[in-house]
Amino acid sequence: MGASNENKQTGKRAREIQEKIHAALERGVKDLFIAEKLSVKVEVVREARKSLGMSREDVTKKRYAYWMQMLSQGYSLEHIAELYGVKPTSVRYMLWDKERFSLVAAKKQSALLRRSEEVKKTGPADRFSW
Repeated sequence: MGASNENKQTGKRAREIQEKIHAALERGVKDLFIAEKLSVKVEVVREARKSLGMSREDVTKKRYAYWMQMLSQGYSLEHIAELYGVKPTSVRYMLWDKERFSLVAAKKQSALLRRSEEVKKTGPADRFSW
């Protein structure tokens, strides 16, 4: 009876990890960072990414889109950098270099959003739930 219960718990834990990996990949988090945060081998994350049909480039595109969304909603560079394990200057540089995304324009858009209505709490997670 004990082995059966243990197998159920192991299976549940594996499903929870897969769900967290999938959610992180959808936010554009890198394989290695996910593996470190979830204390799993990077190969587990890589296989999960491949099972979703996502390349590393797909994850990178999702990351930049997520960063732009967060900046437009008023999140700071520092906050985003902390979530992704990078420096704030990396966020700024990569968005400008790869997407020609202007932080000044994002700040203006964010200020307009705040003036027109209270920022809704339905946007990106304030913290990732690892």
